Amino acid sequence: MILDEIIYQRIRENHERMKKEGRLSSEAQSKMSDDLRYLRFHLIKLLQDTPQENNKESYISLFEEIAQELGITPYELMATLDDINGRPHRYWRIGTNRGQDGRGESVWDHLRDGNYVAIGWTELDDLSDITHDEAGKEEIRDRLDDAGYDPTEGNVFPPFKFATEIQKGDLVLASKSLTVLGLGRVIGSYYYKNNDNCPWPHRIPVKWISLKEWTLPRGNTLQPAVYEIKNVTNLIEIERRICNAPPTYPLKSHSKIISRIKSILGRKGQVILYGPPGTGKTYWAERAAFELAAQSNFQIRFDQLSDDQRSLITGDGESFGAVRTCCFHPAYGYEDFIEGYRPEQADGQMIFSLRDGVFKRLCKDALDEPETSFYLIIDEINRGDIPRIFGELMTIIEKDKRGKSITLPTSREQFKVPSNVSIIGTMNTADRSIALLDAALRRRFGFIELMPDQSVLGDATVSGINLGRWLEALNLRICEHVGKDARNLQIGHSYLLKDDGTPIADFSEFARALHEEIIPLLEEYCYEDYNTLEKILGTGIVDANDQKIRHELFKFPDHEGLVNVIDLTSMDISSEWK
Repeated sequence: MILDEIIYQRIRENHERMKKEGRLSSEAQSKMSDDLRYLRFHLIKLLQDTPQENNKESYISLFEEIAQELGITPYELMATLDDINGRPHRYWRIGTNRGQDGRGESVWDHLRDGNYVAIGWTELDDLSDITHDEAGKEEIRDRLDDAGYDPTEGNVFPPFKFATEIQKGDLVLASKSLTVLGLGRVIGSYYYKNNDNCPWPHRIPVKWISLKEWTLPRGNTLQPAVYEIKNVTNLIEIERRICNAPPTYPLKSHSKIISRIKSILGRKGQVILYGPPGTGKTYWAERAAFELAAQSNFQIRFDQLSDDQRSLITGDGESFGAVRTCCFHPAYGYEDFIEGYRPEQADGQMIFSLRDGVFKRLCKDALDEPETSFYLIIDEINRGDIPRIFGELMTIIEKDKRGKSITLPTSREQFKVPSNVSIIGTMNTADRSIALLDAALRRRFGFIELMPDQSVLGDATVSGINLGRWLEALNLRICEHVGKDARNLQIGHSYLLKDDGTPIADFSEFARALHEEIIPLLEEYCYEDYNTLEKILGTGIVDANDQKIRHELFKFPDHEGLVNVIDLTSMDISSEWK
């Protein structure tokens, strides 16, 4: 329900503009509309799914949550959306190929080059006089009948809708089946032209927004020549294409994370993402750093950057970028992070030279480029000896002490952390609870918890096993049987996602994830306690009597025995989450 960054910024900018122009003081006092069509229209424009409860209260509740995210009132949000989006408009799919099945000769080249959409129905003359009522439909029936064509609804409704219902401001998708060839906005009224190269005379002028081919997510391959699109998934995809937002990542419910990270960095200067393994902590740390660096330094999204701009953020192999990464571990020290003596050869002899650590180098670069925002990602921050690594830095990373100088004890240099530096850390709570972190560190960092979220798996199913339900059931058993810290020892959703972020679609992939990643993790949680492990995974996978995992189930290509065991395990605890 939280906004995409592009939408978020657009609303904030328009809200500030309207505020400066004094247009919020009066407009924002009006009540929110109780017209569900109106509210639904704005939600689609915000790339938000509509509430399943089709009532005013559920819609307004969602708008209130979005307004809270933006830090404005619901009335101000509605006034701003009115200013941005205007009146509700409709979405239309218009066919581009001849024939009732839409597989004949294409007229797309004519439509694209002429800046219009069109339909055939050459047996009908100019429809400009057709009225939007039953009399108009009857007129079309009569004309078809006079021309010797069957006046069925399938022949009447396309020209009737095309001539009388498509209005200026509506969006049209020139399409072949479910493939969209062009996305445009209607800029005028219906007109009739039958004296050029295009064989389709009934036309509506459009301004093409995009001529890139793509496919509607939902729909039948055979659609009427004129079809109003109402499916929410399709409408959101259309609006996403218009605002150039990136494709919806499966972790849709977590799209607010970048906004939360940005908010905490603005307030504290540093944030830690923490949670059980597999919940996307490193993914979100990197994505947030890249996106925020792109927006701050170039005012566009990361995926819109040119190669040269991207290298300034990520580095090019020879020079560092604005986003840098390090990983803490038990041997990592102050010398690696701030400064210290390191051995090197000079004239055939071993000497010790004073070198800057990763954070000191970043701060120096940030001081040299005060207009550039720099980000340091510290992966596994809790695995290092934090008081030793940070040293006196703990004093000057606080937001209100940025720019204050301290003297480094080794080099005697004056050192300060500039305000254009941000730190994003990640922490696996299966290794160490947040309660065990150094108290001084906890005071200086903001924290965002990332927990397993089976909803990101949607309805993904492999061999009849619903992945989301299976994961939720597994974590319920972990929480029930592992102990008091079980909440931090759950299994994250990313174990069931592919590299591209989509749910695994093949049972063999699921079997590998279970055998090679999930079971070893659970064995660590239940070290030598096969009775508990059996309660979590079921008797089909764990043999508590012989103290072993039934590895033979994973050896056969078809995994038939494993499918049956997994399915029984999931069904056995289904009552817990119904």
